[in-house]
Amino acid sequence: MSDAYMQGVLTHAQMMQKFCKEKVKYHFVTSLYGSQNYGTAGPTSDIDTHTILLPNMAEILLEHTKDTGTHTLPNNEKATYKDLHSMFEMYRKSNVNFLETLFTPWYECNPQFLDDWKQLRAGAELIATYNKFGMFRTLKGYYHEQINNYVKEHSYKGLANAERLFYLMFYYFVEGSSYEEALHFGNNKTLQDSNMALKYGQSFSTSKEETTYQIELENSMEKLCDKVEKTLSPGINNTANDFLNKMEAQLKLKVLSMELNKSKPQFESYRNDPRGIKTY
Repeated sequence: MSDAYMQGVLTHAQMMQKFCKEKVKYHFVTSLYGSQNYGTAGPTSDIDTHTILLPNMAEILLEHTKDTGTHTLPNNEKATYKDLHSMFEMYRKSNVNFLETLFTPWYECNPQFLDDWKQLRAGAELIATYNKFGMFRTLKGYYHEQINNYVKEHSYKGLANAERLFYLMFYYFVEGSSYEEALHFGNNKTLQDSNMALKYGQSFSTSKEETTYQIELENSMEKLCDKVEKTLSPGINNTANDFLNKMEAQLKLKVLSMELNKSKPQFESYRNDPRGIKTY
């Protein structure tokens, strides 16, 4: 399925390249987010992406760079986009749906900025430590949101998301796994398969089993939160903050240099990809 994921990302990236050209901006990178990154995607799972836009010289000099939105494709897939600064703020807030894009193997990057993207990805684990207390609170809130979705709509997807977030917090905060490992259920294939079965309503034979599991999960989450909260204190990791500031400045300086030297944005000149896909 990985080829299908990449094909989907490339389709989104091509659309965002055209969008950037129209807005006279620079496409930085389009990355996959969602169940494919956790190993729990099914045959009907959508391809959803986040794209980072780089501002042009005028926007940088005028400090007018904010630009966020969402494109919905004909097949209902979502292609969201954010300007560089707004995306970095999502990283700082430990928004799991954005942070995971630093770890996904499925992305399409503008080759003019590929070295910068590799540098940013190399610092992914550092970025994840920006505010661990804030991350804990964010994940806890997102967990309760998913549980509420399950209760209100009897959505197995909500229950499966809640379970996934529990294991993410368990492996990252309790077991001390890397963030990348925690995203993948501690690289536990049995847990991945079990979560996928839960997502598609294949885990319970009776409503009593389902209710019992929900109670057990909520009790486990409460104990985890009580334990973890005692080990964390508010505050940011200055090293992670400095790294993000450095990368933002580095990318803006590169854009300024390109425009001053009249370099053409790479999206104006596509090449034929050996996979038969029109891309950069």
